[in-house]
Amino acid sequence: MPYGLDMDMPVKVRLYAYKYFRPDEWHCTRTCQDDVILLMLEGTLYFREDGREMELHPGEYYIQRRQIPYDSTRPSPGAVYYFMHFMGEYCENPNSLPLFGHMDPTQLRPCFTRLNHLKITHGSQMELYAEVYKILSLLKQGIHATEYKRTIDMLIERVSENYRKRWTLEELARLSGYSVNHLIEIFRRETGCTPYAYIREMRMQAAQALLINSDLSLGHISEECGFGSYVNFYKTFMHIHGMPPQLWRQNHRDK
Repeated sequence: MPYGLDMDMPVKVRLYAYKYFRPDEWHCTRTCQDDVILLMLEGTLYFREDGREMELHPGEYYIQRRQIPYDSTRPSPGAVYYFMHFMGEYCENPNSLPLFGHMDPTQLRPCFTRLNHLKITHGSQMELYAEVYKILSLLKQGIHATEYKRTIDMLIERVSENYRKRWTLEELARLSGYSVNHLIEIFRRETGCTPYAYIREMRMQAAQALLINSDLSLGHISEECGFGSYVNFYKTFMHIHGMPPQLWRQNHRDK
């Protein structure tokens, strides 16, 4: 269970801005009374957290917790990040935002621009916190998106290794750790289709290759590619191509 910023509790924001490092500039030495989130945009930031060497690269974020000493042993030339000083609560539960993670800067830059505009125009506290919570929410969503992608990539690899197997949604759900309905939702989000449609297309691609490049019988091909029976293969092929597999084979071999 991840330890991080408690997303069920409000935060209090005090300061926010871009930070641009000069060629010879080092991370400051301090023990801050605020929490500080660093949202890395360019270059590499080098710093130490309570004596532990750290690096932060573009597309990464890190939460420096209050009352912990920070310093550096080397400069961070060209480093650029957006930062927010805030006060938050920390816990270990599924709704916490981990102290370190990855982000999409293109998603967050409009929020940074909006925050800076609100500072200049003395915008309302409600507008300010709407942008702050949007940033935190996007960071949290990004974590889940990365987890979902890893899960779907794992499932696709497993199915690709053995597409002849009679995969069921229940079995794929067990492998993913999600419910069947949630698996279908995230699979469609990542691939544009359901697990069933993806596996069917994988089998069809393999069948088409055998139709063109081999003299195997249609029954053999249907078994080899995981359709189970010739009847199922025939119905699927007709649905996708609008013609029988034998005619499709002849047409493509004649080309």
